[in-house]
Amino acid sequence: MKSNLKKIFLSGTNGLPGRYGGWDNLLVNLSEELSNSYKVYCHTSIYDGDKNINYYKGAHIDFIDLKANGSQSIFYDFVCMYRALKAGGLCIMLGCSGGIFVPFFRILGLKIILNPDGEEWKRGKWSLWTKLFLKISFLMASIFSNYVVADHPSIFSNLIKFRSKKNTFYIPYGGDNAKKVTLDRASKLIPEIFFDNPYMFSVCRIEPENNVHMCLELAAKTEFLLIFIGNWNKSKYGIELKEKYSKYKNIKLLDPIYDSFTLGALRSNASIYFHGHTVGGTNPSLVEAMSLGLNIIAHDNKFNRFTTNNLVNYFSNQITLEESFLKAEIKSADVDKLKKIVSERYLWSKIVKDYKKVVQIALG
Repeated sequence: MKSNLKKIFLSGTNGLPGRYGGWDNLLVNLSEELSNSYKVYCHTSIYDGDKNINYYKGAHIDFIDLKANGSQSIFYDFVCMYRALKAGGLCIMLGCSGGIFVPFFRILGLKIILNPDGEEWKRGKWSLWTKLFLKISFLMASIFSNYVVADHPSIFSNLIKFRSKKNTFYIPYGGDNAKKVTLDRASKLIPEIFFDNPYMFSVCRIEPENNVHMCLELAAKTEFLLIFIGNWNKSKYGIELKEKYSKYKNIKLLDPIYDSFTLGALRSNASIYFHGHTVGGTNPSLVEAMSLGLNIIAHDNKFNRFTTNNLVNYFSNQITLEESFLKAEIKSADVDKLKKIVSERYLWSKIVKDYKKVVQIALG
């Protein structure tokens, strides 16, 4: 009977139903796969979840009365691990804000599979002391977790410098979930001029390390149509950018869109996809753009280069961004190569099975 199954806790994120991209697709796919063999619980922040939903995609929703982001995320992670320990379950911890508590719970006998995500301490928005804390938290979580999953080879290489290769795994995020959607799904949000002409598209958290300002400045200079989706009102950086660039007729700045079909319509019909991320690992939004065969301009760094196998246009500053834009073109052969990379490396069906193998190892 299912009540006798071993318990798996998906912890450390906003939870389900998700609204924030890569983590959410991982949660949904993991829940569906693991619930076939285990009793799955997903820790969910009461500030982001739906209180009327107690069960979703194979997972029982376990609400926590704390925010999963910001300073509260430290204590949120503590509660996640405490509940997993108390219930006698295995904890799959996504992120490591509460990494300072991992050694304590490891001593008490909690088994933890950690996905530390990217190098969070490198984000420009953090103060020096916050960066120091995040780096320490990352190290403590990575050293003391029973098993660690890295979503990028460079993160994996860094991890095995101080922990056993036998208990460290490389498993990326998927991107084959992205589907072509007709533009009529988004017609109420965007003026007709955008649909009658080529346009550039981007979606991300509005943070300096995602080079949002560079994309907006490019659009302002070239008058090329741009649709940019993000959390503009969450930071001084975003508020100032929105105030400065929303006056341009060729720039449409939208707040986060959680309907996958509307988002898919805007993204899958773009002439150019801008990917400015500098910090992270696989970056699911980039893989999804590859899966859709979009013409991609990506920031030039080791993460994006590996993911795209050096097949797209890259930029490192405003000048090279403008140069990449002027020559932005992707050959059909390269489109096919990018899609092949997704089919070989970034399939969710394969990824969740790889996670399940780690769970099986952890449970003996």
